[in-house]
Amino acid sequence: IPNIVANVASPHPKVREGHFALLLFLPTAFGNHYQALLGQILPSLLQGLADDHESVRDTAFLAARATINMFAFSALDEIVPALENGIFNEHWRIRQSTVELTGFLLFRLVGISGKSSVTENEENISSDSQNLALIKALGKERRDMLLSAIFIMRSDLHQTVQTESLHVWKALVGNTPQTVLDIFPSLVSLLLRFLASSDLELRQVAGQALGDVVRRLGDRVLPSLMPILQASMSKGTKDVREGVCTGLSELMRASNSAQVQQYTKIILPTVKLALCDTENDVRKEAAEAFDVLYATVGFKIVEEILPSFVTSLSSHAAFDATVGGIRELLRKRAMAVFPQLLNRLLPANCLLFHVRALGLVADVSEPSLCKHLDRIFTKLFDVYAHAQPKGDEELCEAVREAFRSISAAIRLNGIHLLLEQIRTSFVSEKTHIRILSSISLVSLCQKNNSDWSSHAPGLISLVSSLLSEKNTTILPHINESIAALIELHGKQDPYMCLTALQEGLKIAKQNVETRMIKAQQAQDDKTKENQEPQKIIADGLCQPGSLNSWIDLFVRCTVTNGDAQIRQTAVCLMEDVVRVIDYKTLQLNIMKITGPLIRIFGETIPAEVKQAVLSCLLVLLEQGGVLLKPFIAPLQSTFLKALKDSTKGIRENGIECLCKLALMIPKPQALISDFLNEVNNNENEDIRTAALTAIHKILSIIKTKMPQDNIIPLTQNLALVLKKCSENEREPGAYALGCACASISDMDQLSKALKQHIMTAEPASWYSRHAQALAMYAFLNSTEVSTIVSFASQLIPAISAHVADDKTQIKLVGIQCYGVIIKRIPSTEPQHFQIMQSILPHTIEALQSTPPETKPNTLKLLKSLAKSAPNVAQNNLNKVVPLVFACVKDKNIQIKLSAERCLIHLLQLNQGKSNVLTNYLDNCNDAEINKSLGDYVKRVLSRLKQDS
Repeated sequence: IPNIVANVASPHPKVREGHFALLLFLPTAFGNHYQALLGQILPSLLQGLADDHESVRDTAFLAARATINMFAFSALDEIVPALENGIFNEHWRIRQSTVELTGFLLFRLVGISGKSSVTENEENISSDSQNLALIKALGKERRDMLLSAIFIMRSDLHQTVQTESLHVWKALVGNTPQTVLDIFPSLVSLLLRFLASSDLELRQVAGQALGDVVRRLGDRVLPSLMPILQASMSKGTKDVREGVCTGLSELMRASNSAQVQQYTKIILPTVKLALCDTENDVRKEAAEAFDVLYATVGFKIVEEILPSFVTSLSSHAAFDATVGGIRELLRKRAMAVFPQLLNRLLPANCLLFHVRALGLVADVSEPSLCKHLDRIFTKLFDVYAHAQPKGDEELCEAVREAFRSISAAIRLNGIHLLLEQIRTSFVSEKTHIRILSSISLVSLCQKNNSDWSSHAPGLISLVSSLLSEKNTTILPHINESIAALIELHGKQDPYMCLTALQEGLKIAKQNVETRMIKAQQAQDDKTKENQEPQKIIADGLCQPGSLNSWIDLFVRCTVTNGDAQIRQTAVCLMEDVVRVIDYKTLQLNIMKITGPLIRIFGETIPAEVKQAVLSCLLVLLEQGGVLLKPFIAPLQSTFLKALKDSTKGIRENGIECLCKLALMIPKPQALISDFLNEVNNNENEDIRTAALTAIHKILSIIKTKMPQDNIIPLTQNLALVLKKCSENEREPGAYALGCACASISDMDQLSKALKQHIMTAEPASWYSRHAQALAMYAFLNSTEVSTIVSFASQLIPAISAHVADDKTQIKLVGIQCYGVIIKRIPSTEPQHFQIMQSILPHTIEALQSTPPETKPNTLKLLKSLAKSAPNVAQNNLNKVVPLVFACVKDKNIQIKLSAERCLIHLLQLNQGKSNVLTNYLDNCNDAEINKSLGDYVKRVLSRLKQDS
């Protein structure tokens, strides 16, 4: 047997499994002689239940089961103690298997199988009979101990242990409350044993089981249970004290509010004693118990604990343990505890131990700490003011240390409050306040090197957000602080510094906007009408030398740093700065800003950096204007490079910049000539498309500033381009041609150009017809209204051909052209009526023949015509209304809605003129329309929004 016992502990799994298998058959082989060996064998079998290999565990379990099965009645004195030890084991697998073996033993003793389904032999066995059988076989004390162990295991942290325990309990116990009362003394004894365990898991199991007892029995057990726990706290070891705290937490969770309040006088002293324990683990568990007690009893529990704690702080011997207890309370309930603690740590006569304790608990007092910064700072300022003249250096150092601790404790959500205190103190007339504020700020910058990255963004953004201030006394201090912060962090973590400055500048801009809105709201209406829109200016950035540190950071991050993300962020930051500085400040610094931007664009940089550079240059062109004249040549070269870039966004940004630059270029025809060369010679379709777009946009800006000698050749070249261009180039090319024609000031030349390029005889290719329609649209949008009126007799027939085209794309553009004419020609124009009258027949014809895809646009066009020229519409209601009303019945919802809005304006329902509808219905010969339309107006149109 000793050899077998030694081999079941072998390092080799197969050896262990083999010897456990041997133990499976030895009971049968040895018979009653084996009973004497159970003391040696059972511990080894139980230890095998926790083996790392499943096959070993299974074999050990079978061996243990076989042993119990054979000696269940004859060797209880050896089996039961072994099972009790297994139930208390720290390993959950041993606990699970031991519970199952215990259940098997008890089932064997009472003569049941323990299975879910009851056999015929078990039907006549009552719970009372089972109970008597257990007492007879085990004795009451031993029965109570085993049932208590199984009850406790029902609260195990592992689900498998819980499930097995619950199965055994239900099979043996019919009335749980009665049985728990019956075994209560043994149960309490066992719970205390668990609570005193050095294993945290077992203590938690005992705590939950204790809560289960209270939940089931409540007032029947609490009177006897509470004194036992209180006595254990006073006399027990460290593990016992910790376990009692765990048990108290679970006990209170299981009790109702009335029960907890009834026993508060017993619970509270126990918790207070544990909170001031010399062991940190005990204090943590006590804080958990306090948290549960607070949730039940409420705020008054804080008022009963804190006074004695603060009194204990005055004792040098109890200071550390008391501070430890307070810290644990604050970790659990800072919002409730800290305000009351602060009342006692900041009395009228604040002493050294008060200030020291405040500094030591600051790091666990958030988020409540940041809400009381003003009160804390004010009191500490006064304490320092009284201590310094007296030469009380120990108290002064404690105050300084408290400021350092508070600065370190405040995190991102509260850092702005700390910095607001520092900023406010900068303008104080009292020297000691400025000294302490500087200590706080310097400590934050110098002492917190390890976690400075978590504080720096909030600090930088908050200080830079104060640039919106109007007070000129404060602004120099703000700029000095920003310069120091940039110097410290710009080299260590430039990206963090840049993003923090961006955020602060954004807040500053919002503050200025808010101030401007309030100022405008205070003005009278007449002043508002005469006042021009004001630019948002951050006064802090307009002070002498205020931009030096910003520009140094910008240059360092763009020119000398190769990281794309840092470069992009630096350029975006400088763009934000340019937007909020005045013209004078920009004039002094524009050379320093523009040069680096042009330089880095010429390097090999990612597309996102190029886009940021172009965006910043665009803002400089908008804000600086003529200040950039010295840079016209390099800027033009930069933007032309952007135009040839492979990225669409960069090309588009380059076009926008070129449009702004074109207003400053004395000879824009040279720029357009460069674009035309790209169109004719470049093989890249995207670049040709961008060049055509640039020509279109620049011509739409400069218009007649282009020399007429250059315009005619340009129109001819663009017309040739359109004949051989791709589909993607067609639209920008046509728009460029239309704008070029609109730039011709001589009417004869314009008429000739229109006939040659826009209003030619119907081309054979629909691509050419589409290009002409697009060119017409661009021409109508760009030319003068007087020109449209002069050429109306030629333009309208040409447009009508587009509207009647069989291609939907062309038809849509033709409808848009009519819409431009209706929109641009005012009703005061003498020929307005005739022009609208000439458009209407083509619109009616389009409505009759147009496909479903273009009907909504045609109906919108007709609605615009009815709004612009109601007289024209009134004269043709008999032709128009039936067509529109038919569209109301269309299944296409867009057509239906457009038709309804059109009818509102045709019948002038939006103006409340019911006579138009009445006259139409009176003169209408179609009885069906007469009846349907009148009814539809009442049911639907009268309820629609009339100004649509």
